Amino acid sequence: MWQGVNIGERRLLGPRLAGALMLEWFGLQLSPALISQTVHQAARRVAPVEAELARGRHVAVVMGARERQHGAVLHRCAHHKG
Repeated sequence: MWQGVNIGERRLLGPRLAGALMLEWFGLQLSPALISQTVHQAARRVAPVEAELARGRHVAVVMGARERQHGAVLHRCAHHKG
C-alpha cells in the first residue's frame, strides 16, 4: 500500500489548504512558502528514519514469508507421517 511513498510527499493536502487550516484552527497566518519549506526540512530530517523503517518493513515481510513457507512445509510433513 505505501510502497513508493516517502515522507516528503504531500499527498493529503497542499500548503495553501494547510495554511487555511492553521488560520482557522489556531489563528496563525502562515504563507504557503513557509509551509512548503517546513515540510521539506522535516522530510530531510526524518529521511534516515524513513530508510530504517523501510528496511525493517522489508525484513519483516521476508521473515514472514519464510515463516509461512516453513509452516507450510511442517504442515505437509505432518500430513504425510500419518
